[in-house]
Amino acid sequence: MQEPNDEMIERLRASKQAALAEAYSNGQDYGREWAEKKAEWVELTRLAKLRDQKCQESNWEYFFDEDNGSAWGPGENLHQQIMGGDEVYGNPDRKEAAEFWEYLGLPEEDQFDGEFIRGFADGAVDLFESVASKV
Repeated sequence: MQEPNDEMIERLRASKQAALAEAYSNGQDYGREWAEKKAEWVELTRLAKLRDQKCQESNWEYFFDEDNGSAWGPGENLHQQIMGGDEVYGNPDRKEAAEFWEYLGLPEEDQFDGEFIRGFADGAVDLFESVASKV
């Protein structure tokens, strides 16, 4: 079997980075739309607090990593936090998370795409923070 060459590795690395950037950007669009048209104040406040906390701990990106050891997907984990986390909502609920993302028109495969879901969260929080002081 022939060993992969450096050119192939670089080409695939660039292709992977482009796919991740596209997923993140698409997620941002969905997040901004949700924040603008459907999200409630308390949901956006929870999401903004989650991002602040995770960024202070330097694990915002890890929260969305599909391989972080969690039995729950990124979309399920984020939905649980939007709903209030363990103390309010309890454990993540796959059925309710799927219904939430379906309500937003999100394709099922994107619910499990960490970059897409991180983009969703960032897009929603960024839009929320731009108007929060005016509310």
